[in-house]
Parts: sequence; C-alpha cells; structure tokens
Amino acid sequence: NANGDVQLTPGNIGAATETDLTNLSQSFSTLRNEVTRHLDDYATTQDVTYYVDATNGNDNNDGLSASNAFKTLNKAISLLPQIINHVITINVADGSYFEGFNVKGFNGKGYIYINGNVSSLTAVNIVGSLTVEQNQIYIEMKGIRFLSDDTKVNYILRCVRVHFYKCNFSGPNIRGLRALASNVSVEE
Repeated sequence: NANGDVQLTPGNIGAATETDLTNLSQSFSTLRNEVTRHLDDYATTQDVTYYVDATNGNDNNDGLSASNAFKTLNKAISLLPQIINHVITINVADGSYFEGFNVKGFNGKGYIYINGNVSSLTAVNIVGSLTVEQNQIYIEMKGIRFLSDDTKVNYILRCVRVHFYKCNFSGPNIRGLRALASNVSVEE
C-alpha cells in the first residue's frame, strides 16, 4: 500500500524472495551483536585487577597497573558491572583515603577482593563510612583500617558472604560494624 506496508493475502504468503531472507538474516545478526555488546556493560567477561593509590593516582587513569592507578576506591567500584562472574581484585596502595564507599548490588558466580596492606594495619586508612549491601557474591577485604570521625555506623546489609581479614574499625565516635541479614566473618 501507500505506506510501504505489505498486505498479506493467500497468494503472497510464503512468497519471500532470497533477498528478503538475506536481509532478515543480516538484521537478526546485527541485533544479536548489539545485544551481546551491551551485555558486556552488565557482566564481567574476564578477571580484572584495578589499582588505587591516594597519593599518586588519578581517576582519569585506567587503573590497570600500579603506575596508572586510580586515586579513589569509589572510581574502581563504579566501573564494576552488576554481574560479577570472574575475580575482581582491587589493590589499594598505602595511604589515607578520605572517602566512604558503598559496595552494592553485585550478583553472579565471581568474587570481589579489596586488598590493602596485611603487614601493617595502619598503612591503608579509609576515613569515612563503609556500606556493603545486597550482594549475592563473595566479597573480601584485607589489611584496611576503617576510620570514622563521625557517628556513622559501618553496615553490612543482606549479603551472602563478606569476609574481613586483618581489618580494623576505629575512630573517636566509631560504632563498629553492624551486620543485618548477612553472613559476615572477621579474621585477625
């Protein structure tokens, strides 16, 4: 008709040309490629290690090496897709990080490791509150001292498994670590 629509009649059903079928196949192939490309935005495709350095880092770096580290932990976390099917490691260099951070809503079959300095419990300091919530994957933090200069509580909410190894929670008004509906372990 005048709108370019095809009117199906008993005479033209099944009368698609080879060109029509080729064009349809190419359209489906393009759609499949687009869907696959966008899925990478929501799920990991391989193990990744990020580096964070409060002194020498820059959040405009790619964070993929110690010499090209991010400045903030929040930058590394912001790049993680919601579905973690691989191992994500965030290596945090010695220094003080004046930022609270939230690890929220990760699912999948993978793990997130946030590694500080297990040799010195005062080398990596996070000044601000920590919230880990609604995660369905294993999360481990090592060698980090969480300092608080206010009355905020560090929360673990609705998480499958969160493990702290050689971490410390301190500060003048700190209220410790509170876990609700979560499997949390702390190891010295």
